[in-house]
Amino acid sequence: MALFGRRKSNSKYDGGRPISPEDLEHFRTWCATRAGIDGYVEPATVVNPVSLLLVDILGEYTRRPIGSWDAADRLGRELGFAVYAADETGYPRRMRERDEAMRLKQKRERRERMREEMRRLEQERNER
Repeated sequence: MALFGRRKSNSKYDGGRPISPEDLEHFRTWCATRAGIDGYVEPATVVNPVSLLLVDILGEYTRRPIGSWDAADRLGRELGFAVYAADETGYPRRMRERDEAMRLKQKRERRERMREEMRRLEQERNER
């Protein structure tokens, strides 16, 4: 289900190690427990192999090495999700929004822990 048809062989999307059985099982399990999934193939870089990022309808995501565009395309057809080139389409807004919401939540939690620690230290100081 490639967005722009079948991708021609391209060195930035080919030549990685084949997907491991563990990664394949992870993708299958992840897809079985979520809805509205899209796949984004990330090209190989100097330090990272070709990888597949799956994003669900809520913006949750998972990423694993996939080996090649063709492997991602086959997996998309098997599991029923569309496959896009991340470097051409970018990442979905729902993923970025979820990441931002999680960052804000963690920041609030950190701030609250610091306030609690400051209250505790102040109380200890006053008890002396």
